[in-house]
Amino acid sequence: MPGATSDAPAVSDAPAHVAHQATRTRTCTKRRTASFALDVSVLAALLAASSAPTPLHPLYQDQWGLSALAVTVVFSVYALALLLALLTTGALSDHLGRDDPS
Repeated sequence: MPGATSDAPAVSDAPAHVAHQATRTRTCTKRRTASFALDVSVLAALLAASSAPTPLHPLYQDQWGLSALAVTVVFSVYALALLLALLTTGALSDHLGRDDPS
């Protein structure tokens, strides 16, 4: 009958779409997990490297005959230089790597 609607269910590709979405979600989750693991390992390496010279200061004190005040000054200069480097490279990263939303 022309113009009549059918009660038959419409053919849909929902199962294929759902399967594709599930595969895509698993792939995305694996990438996020790998990215997170990489971020954690880089952070751990940077934190370890930033504190690596600290145990050497008493050794330098013994070998070079430095006073306690000299070792304190050396450590202070190192800490300030590290802070300055982090602030500079952080600002440089923001300038080079992020788009200005305004």
